[in-house]
Amino acid sequence: MNIFPNLKTGKWKKINLTEESKKTDLDLSNPDVCTDFITNLHKKLKIDYDYGGFLENRTYLWRNSKSEKGKSLIHLGVDYSIPAGTEIALPVNATVFHLMKDPKNNIGWGGRIIFKMEDGNYLLYGHLKQNISLEIGQKCKKGQIVAILGDKNENGNWWPHLHVQIMNQFFIDRYKSDLNKIDGYLPATDSNLKNLINPETTILINSN
Repeated sequence: MNIFPNLKTGKWKKINLTEESKKTDLDLSNPDVCTDFITNLHKKLKIDYDYGGFLENRTYLWRNSKSEKGKSLIHLGVDYSIPAGTEIALPVNATVFHLMKDPKNNIGWGGRIIFKMEDGNYLLYGHLKQNISLEIGQKCKKGQIVAILGDKNENGNWWPHLHVQIMNQFFIDRYKSDLNKIDGYLPATDSNLKNLINPETTILINSN
């Protein structure tokens, strides 16, 4: 299902952000630099939006990041580069499982919601605006608008993009003592990588 029902119709393309980053010397850990880079990449590729990144090794991409430098960084979800302010809907019926707000932009997630889907897996939306009006335990329907994409001032200090991550129960159980510690990256050797599901199986984009 299209989770961006009110997004202006445009051309999508799946990209590997790490491979694209190897074509430049820019420090993409700077959100303004990264936003300009993505904008120019869209112009070059003659597209409006991009997506990709599931289990992509982004160690090189974030080599200049003070917080990530030197780490093994396997990206756990799919990133959708869309404008800040875009409304985001649910692809399936789901119940709100966990909420996070990061008004000081210290954690890197911005606003974040984790839903439990009817199939028992968990859907995470990250880098949202902070004005989340949902409550834990609230049941939400397929197609319901549940969030708005944030800009760098409230999305964890990133270029505007939606991070979508789908996890099974085994993944979630590892963090049951503190769900705030769920991250969007894990080391390449982490056994929990096998407990992730490609969001592209649930969220459909008309790519070219």
